[in-house]
Amino acid sequence: MQTILSENNSASNVYVDEDKKKLTPTQVIEFLYVSLLFLIPFFFLPITNDFLVLNKTFLTVFVAGLSLILFFFQAFRKGSLTIRDFKVYLPFGLLLVAALASTYFSTDRYTSVFGSFYNYNNSLLFWVALIIIGFVASNVRLRTSKLLTALMSGTIVTSLVALFSLYGGKLPFLSRTVTSSNLVGTSTNVIALFILVSLLSFNEYLKTDNHKFSKVISLIAFVLTSIYVFSTMNVMAIVVLIVGLLYLGVTNYDSITRNLVKFAVPVIVVVIVSAMNLLPSTRSMMGLATYAESPALSFSQSWYVAVSAIRSYPYTGSGLGTFMNDFSQARPESYNNETFWNARMNAPYNDVFMWLATAGLLGVFAYIYFGFDLLKSALRVFKENQGSRNVAMVAILSFVLMLLFGSNIVLYVVLFVCYGLLLQVRSSNVNNFGSRFLPLGLALVTLALLVFVGYKASRVYAAQYHYTKALLSGTLSERYNGILRAVNTEPYEDVYRRDFVGINLLVASALSRSENLTDEQKEQIVTRVKLALLNANALVQRSPMSVANWEARGNAFKSIIGLVEGADTAALQSYSNASRLEKTNPRLYVEIGGIAYRAKNYQVAVNNFATAVGYKPDYANGHYNLAHALKDAGAFAQAYTQLEIVSRLVPNDNAVYEKVSKELEEFKKLRDDQVAAEQAKKLEVPAAAAPTDVERKTQLDEELKTTQEPTETDVKPTEGVEIPKDEVSGITPNADGSNVNENEGETEAPLAKPAE
Repeated sequence: MQTILSENNSASNVYVDEDKKKLTPTQVIEFLYVSLLFLIPFFFLPITNDFLVLNKTFLTVFVAGLSLILFFFQAFRKGSLTIRDFKVYLPFGLLLVAALASTYFSTDRYTSVFGSFYNYNNSLLFWVALIIIGFVASNVRLRTSKLLTALMSGTIVTSLVALFSLYGGKLPFLSRTVTSSNLVGTSTNVIALFILVSLLSFNEYLKTDNHKFSKVISLIAFVLTSIYVFSTMNVMAIVVLIVGLLYLGVTNYDSITRNLVKFAVPVIVVVIVSAMNLLPSTRSMMGLATYAESPALSFSQSWYVAVSAIRSYPYTGSGLGTFMNDFSQARPESYNNETFWNARMNAPYNDVFMWLATAGLLGVFAYIYFGFDLLKSALRVFKENQGSRNVAMVAILSFVLMLLFGSNIVLYVVLFVCYGLLLQVRSSNVNNFGSRFLPLGLALVTLALLVFVGYKASRVYAAQYHYTKALLSGTLSERYNGILRAVNTEPYEDVYRRDFVGINLLVASALSRSENLTDEQKEQIVTRVKLALLNANALVQRSPMSVANWEARGNAFKSIIGLVEGADTAALQSYSNASRLEKTNPRLYVEIGGIAYRAKNYQVAVNNFATAVGYKPDYANGHYNLAHALKDAGAFAQAYTQLEIVSRLVPNDNAVYEKVSKELEEFKKLRDDQVAAEQAKKLEVPAAAAPTDVERKTQLDEELKTTQEPTETDVKPTEGVEIPKDEVSGITPNADGSNVNENEGETEAPLAKPAE
C-alpha cells in the first residue's frame, strides 16, 4: 500500500487536480525528492578533493532550488498560490532569522554564506536549502512509501561499500577520504544513518501489506546496516539499535507471532554474523579490519568551546561555519591528551553546541524550538494518523541520532523532508493568494538566485578539480600550476592560498639548489619568495582570526630567515599571534622557541619549550627541543633530565630511540663533567605550567596594524618561469591548516631537530 500523508487531511485543497497521464510539476518534484533520498547516502564526485561534504551539500541545494521553482510554476498554472497556515512555519522562520543574523554579524561573512573546504554544510546556503525542502514537502502531495524505499535503497549501496572496506577491501576512489571506509562522512555519520535505516527497514519488513519489492529492500537494508553497526563495537550505537529493535518488536508483537519464522530468519542471520565479527578469533580469520573512528570533540570539550564563544558573541555567535576559529580560541587543555591533538576541529559534539557557538543565544533558541515543534508534530501523528507513523518515527530518530552522534548531512535532509510531511497532517488551514503573477514572480526570482548559485558552484568545482589534479600530479611544475589555477578560480578559499604559499617556497628552494645560478634563475627565486609572502599577508588580512593563516605566514617568513632582513621578526610576530589565538597548542610554542633558539636567545627558547611541555607533558618533540636548548645554555643536568623523558616517550624499536640513546650518553658525560654549576643556576627555567590568559583581541589588532597589506589578491601565472621537475608526493594537506605531515608533533613521531 502506498501511503499519501494528506489523503485523509481536510487541507487536501492545497493540491492541484491534475491529469495523471501528463507529467506534472508535482510528479517532477516527487521524482527530485525520491532521487535526493536515494543519492544522498552515497553521492560523491571523485574529481573534487572534498568529494563527500561538498557534493552532498550542492546536491541538496540544487534539488531545493528546482523544487521551489516547480512549486511556484504549479501555482502559476493553477492561477493562485496556496500554502499552509503561516503559524506552522514558525520553526522554519526562527531558524532562518537566526542563520541570517549570524551571517550578517559573522567574523567571516563569505564563509558563513557559502561555506569552506570540508565545511560547506555549515553555511547559510545549506540551511536555506533545508528550509526550502521542508516547505515544499509540506505543500506537495508525496508518496511516503516511495521516499522511504528510496532512502533504504541508497543506504544499501553505501552499506555495501562500508562493509567491503570493513572486511579489508580497498576502493581507489576512497583513497582521499578522512575515514576511507564509507560514502557518508565520519564514522559517527555512517553509524547514525545505519541505525536509522536498520530500524526503519525492520519496521517496514514487519508490515503485512507492503509490496513485495519494498519487503525485499527492507530485508536487505536491515541485515546489512545492522551487521555493520554491531561490527563497529561502538557501545552507544549497539545499545541504541538494540533498544530500538526491542521497542519495534514489542509494539509489533502480534504481527511477529503470526509469522515467527519469517521474522526470525533475518534476526538470526544478523546475530550470527555480528557475533562472528565481534569475536577476536573469527575477526582475525575473516580479515576484519579494525574499525577506525573519526576524530571528534567530546561532549565536555564541545560545551567548553561553545560557552567560551558565547562570552565573546552572546546573541548572534561568531558566524555560521566559523566553529574552527571558536575551537582554536577556546581549545581545552584536555584536548592535548587526545591522539588527534594536532588537528583542528570544525564541528562540536552535536549541533546544539554548533548553534550556540556560531549563532549565539538566538540560534540555539531557534534550534531547540524546532526540536520541540518536531516532537509535538510527531506525537500528534502517532495519536491521529496511523498511515504516517513511519514518517514521524524517522523524523524523531533523525533528530535524536544527531544529538547523540553529531551533525549529519544525510540525516538533515531526511529530517526536513519528513518534518515537511508531518506539517501536512498538522495543519488543516491554508492561505490562498489569488494573484497569478505572484507565483510567476517568485519563480523568476528563485530561478535567478539558482543561476547565481550555479555560477558560484561552477567556480567551486573548477577550483576543486584543479586542486585535486595538482595533488595527484607527479612533478613540481604540475602541482604548482594546478594550485595556481585553484587560487585564481576561488581566491577566497584559504586552503588553496596556504598551499600556494608553500609551493612557491618549495619552487624557490628547488631553484636555489641549482649549480651556477643564472641571473634569470635568481630573479625567479626572488619572484617566488615575493609571491609566497604576498599571499601569506593576504591570508591574514582576509581572515585574521584563523590560526592556520598565521601559521602559514610564520612558516613563510621562517623559511627565509637569514636571507631577508626582518624575516625572523615577522615569523615571530606570526607565531605569537597564532599562540594568542590558540594559546593551548604546544606546537606553536615549539615554533616560537625554535626561532629564539636559532637566534641563540636561550632564555626565550627555554621558556617556550617549557610552556609546550607544560600543556602536553607527553610531547616528545617539546622535551627534545627543551633538552637541546638547556644543553646549549649550559644547563646540562636539566638537559639530561629532559632527554631521559624523551627516551621514555618514544618507542624503543626504531632509529629515533637509538639516536636519543646516543645523545643521552653525550648529555650524561656533559652533566658529569660539568664544573660551572653557577652557569646553570643563572638560567631561569619556568615550571611546566600554562601561561595566564591575555586579552587576545586587543593585542591582535595592534599586531595587525604592522602587517604588510597586500596590493593584490589574485595571483597570475608568471610567463617563462621554468620550474624544476622534482618528484613530489601526493599527500593531501590538512584543510584545518595543521601540519601536512600528519605524524609530525605526535609522541611517536620522528623528533624535530632544533633549528641550527
